[in-house]
Amino acid sequence: MAFLMVTLSLVVIFITALLLYFRKVQFYWESRGIPHEPAAFIVGNMKGVGTETTIMEPFNRAYNKFKNTSPVAGMVFFFDGIYITTSLEFVKSILIKDFQNFNDRNMYVNEENDPLSAHMFSLKGKQWKDLRTKVSPTFTSGKMKFMFPTIVEVSKEMGAVFAEKSSQNFVLEIRDAMSRFTVDVIGKCAFGLDTNTMRNPDDEFIKMGKKAFGEQRHSDFITNMIQSFQTAAKLFGMKIIRDDVTDFFLGIVKKTVEYREENKIQKNDFMNLLIELKNGAEENRLTLNEISAQAFLFFVAGFETTSATLGFLFYHLALDQEMQDKARAEVNEVLKKCNGKLEYENIKDLVYLDMLFNETLRMYPPVPIYMRKAINDFKIPDTDITLEAGKGVMIPVYAIQHDPEIFPEPEKFIPERFTPEEVANRHPMAFIPFGEGPRICIGLRFAKMQAYVGLVELLSKFKFLPTENTPKKIEFVKNKFFLTAEGEGIPLRIEQI
Repeated sequence: MAFLMVTLSLVVIFITALLLYFRKVQFYWESRGIPHEPAAFIVGNMKGVGTETTIMEPFNRAYNKFKNTSPVAGMVFFFDGIYITTSLEFVKSILIKDFQNFNDRNMYVNEENDPLSAHMFSLKGKQWKDLRTKVSPTFTSGKMKFMFPTIVEVSKEMGAVFAEKSSQNFVLEIRDAMSRFTVDVIGKCAFGLDTNTMRNPDDEFIKMGKKAFGEQRHSDFITNMIQSFQTAAKLFGMKIIRDDVTDFFLGIVKKTVEYREENKIQKNDFMNLLIELKNGAEENRLTLNEISAQAFLFFVAGFETTSATLGFLFYHLALDQEMQDKARAEVNEVLKKCNGKLEYENIKDLVYLDMLFNETLRMYPPVPIYMRKAINDFKIPDTDITLEAGKGVMIPVYAIQHDPEIFPEPEKFIPERFTPEEVANRHPMAFIPFGEGPRICIGLRFAKMQAYVGLVELLSKFKFLPTENTPKKIEFVKNKFFLTAEGEGIPLRIEQI
């Protein structure tokens, strides 16, 4: 009986504390005179997210409601009171001008219990800066040029698989096909492995990629509790990444590193560069866990974002044959100049392809919302608003890139938005699919390189057409952070030219 009373008392204390905390968050914006939308208990402004609507919708709504009245608005993100930016100048301040005060993404990291969480995307402050300094040389133009032949080789294998099937009234789900291409590229460049998932649909890398994104460790409620109360979560050894995913990637990296070191194997790939850091000057050395975390980030970033972008791009090309023919003509012209053998230097000549790629990124930004945290109090220039230290700040990338005042008819796919003249006429923060400033995506150059190589291989040899099941309009899966087409995905018919 005594134990039961103690337990009930603790539960009551916990619930009371939670109610008081949430009440404080609820009325926080009103007390500071910040424009905001009313928040519901527990879920804040996230009501229906994951079941009735996507994570983007509350931020889109707040951005459109307050963008002409205040540079920021207040929102309640489950248990957290957060700011949302509505001014492109303030976005520039966060990402570039005042970056030192906003360099933290405020993501949960637990190096000891959850080693793969300690990757460059999530790390904070000095840890992030030191790691970025160490790893940056692996993404120079020279290093990309070394990896280029490997990507071409993988693209040729993809083309061969497409050619074998194209005579059979070939219909494929384009996002899945592009996932296999990017996994094979990353398997070779990051791990030095021939995954060949184009021919082996049950490869372990594909399974782990789907688990990493589609089968989260906890419920949304627990995940948000961990994110909101990070110090307590770390104290209790909470993890974000699934154990089987962690064990798989730690094991693969350990075996690869040991094998290469024992056999003195050198390759022109990402893993080789990380091993050099592991064995190099003491101030730049990486531990095996640090190597694993960066390789994991490289894998999941390519698996989810580049493949999704390619899938959406082929979707729009299939719907507009004139646009597809124009892209193919440019590809063939570039291939003609280099005698049919694409070289790294030829990428810059794919001007229209670059416009297509950018318009896809505008409509479907890989990360639709950026998160930052104020390290110190920060007074927004030309206002009376001061952001308090420790407060989260969200940049609604999707909302900005769909703002009709910036991009007229934003739901239309118009690659000509990215001519040099059009780009020069826009605010530099109007298009930021890879971020901007010191924390801009370190793999941007690699992502574009593998995407363009894949596009050149496929457009030069195949025609993409819609099927009766191809959606007229893309609807997004509600319970995913990254943009994923709902239902059966994006089926397309492929014909060999």
